[in-house]
Amino acid sequence: LGVRLALGAGRARLIRMLVVESLLLAMGGALLGVVVAQALVAAMVPYMALATGPPALLVALDLRLLAFTGLVALVSGTIAGLLPAVRASRVTPQVSLASSGRGGIQGKRATRSMRVMVAAQVALSLTLVAGASLMVRSFIGLATNPTGVDANRVLIAIVSGSLTGPDAARRYDIVEEVRRMLRTIPGIESVSGGRITPLSSGMAAAPIVVPGSSYKPGASEPSINGAAFTPFNHVLPTYFGTVGTPIVMGRDFDDRDRPGSPGVAIVNQTFARRHFGEANPLGRTLIAAGDTLEIVGVAADSKTSSLKETRTVPMGFAPFTQLKTTAAIPVLRFALRGDRPNSFRVAVSSAVRAVDPRLSIEFRTMRDEADATINRERLMAWMAGIFAALGLAMAVIGLYGTFTYAVTRRRSETGVLMAVGAGRADILQMILREAGLVLAAGIVVGVAGVIATGRMMQSLLVSVSAHDPWMLTLAITGVAGAAMLASLVPARRASRIDPMVALREE
Repeated sequence: LGVRLALGAGRARLIRMLVVESLLLAMGGALLGVVVAQALVAAMVPYMALATGPPALLVALDLRLLAFTGLVALVSGTIAGLLPAVRASRVTPQVSLASSGRGGIQGKRATRSMRVMVAAQVALSLTLVAGASLMVRSFIGLATNPTGVDANRVLIAIVSGSLTGPDAARRYDIVEEVRRMLRTIPGIESVSGGRITPLSSGMAAAPIVVPGSSYKPGASEPSINGAAFTPFNHVLPTYFGTVGTPIVMGRDFDDRDRPGSPGVAIVNQTFARRHFGEANPLGRTLIAAGDTLEIVGVAADSKTSSLKETRTVPMGFAPFTQLKTTAAIPVLRFALRGDRPNSFRVAVSSAVRAVDPRLSIEFRTMRDEADATINRERLMAWMAGIFAALGLAMAVIGLYGTFTYAVTRRRSETGVLMAVGAGRADILQMILREAGLVLAAGIVVGVAGVIATGRMMQSLLVSVSAHDPWMLTLAITGVAGAAMLASLVPARRASRIDPMVALREE
């Protein structure tokens, strides 16, 4: 640039040349980025999609995407090229030519500026990595927390049609025939079902009065004449054993609970504690939608409609066979328990249609339905992880580039140091110490960024604090380790410089 200025080139021409070079790099990177992004999206979308619905993310290469990518490349390339170009064009030819050695004044200034930018990259990378770690930790917690059911071994067969007609007696006969046929299928350990099944994003409720209970519904709790609307499900015999929820007191529903037999109910532990405290709830009664039911069992607490539930809701259950409504029931969900639930589909379809060919059937595993309730969290964890990886890669590349540039600019200085007795370990330590200072500055700013964004992130997290010290420590360790590895390569290269070659270049 000094030579060009000395030969008469104007500053505007130098600025234009440098900006064009920057734009060419930016556009080339943008085109490569579009190609890589399409490949990555094609590889990742199937893992973010669920069997219960369409893919969680639909991305296709179109003119809007190309236009946006081109705009980003144009703006970033212009800014990245313009600022250093303006600074370089302000230098007089005499100063530029006088400092043309590798350790020149402008080289040192440029190195300092690059170190500031790399520290900013490290800070941003740490903020992204810490945020991604929290999102992934929150998602893993949601996906692995105990649910109170055995979601991995249950296939849900959603049956609709004449099975759910208004004739209660006929409805019961068809349901019993379907259950009998399904129990004969090899590999199926137990068959049950209900109007809803656990973790299916569904919920049924009924106004329930518990005689003798001191509980009063709150002002914000829906109720009718003092009867709080409580989640309430009608299920088939052996329901709790099939879905994997233990009965802690009393018994499960069985074939004794038929139409015309005394009405019975099972409640979960939260329901029992709310209304009976520490007293034995067996033999007590509740009134659900006008029917008086005797409590014959207490089931362990479980999540009812979503993996995101942070507290157990009180819930009651009654036998489907004692359901007295004359209204048509649109759907009945059969639960089939076995080691390989997906292998039952063909046999189940044949068995159901053998009872009534007009019945329609749809299959989902309970695991698929449970995972669907945290689909948003899964997508956010994926995207946070991707952006954090990109941010970390940018910081590593920036640190590597900066110290490679710094080592190249200081070859003569390194040669002098080695010529007067400095060993390779001394040179290596000097470069790594400088890298460590840049890294430390970036981490300090990054920690401040994590703290500042923590309040905004907290609403997106479940069962984990936005300021979790273990996650922050893990993020700092990961960023620091990757950054120091990136700076190790130019540091080792500097320590292997031949002093005579380095001095001769001057």
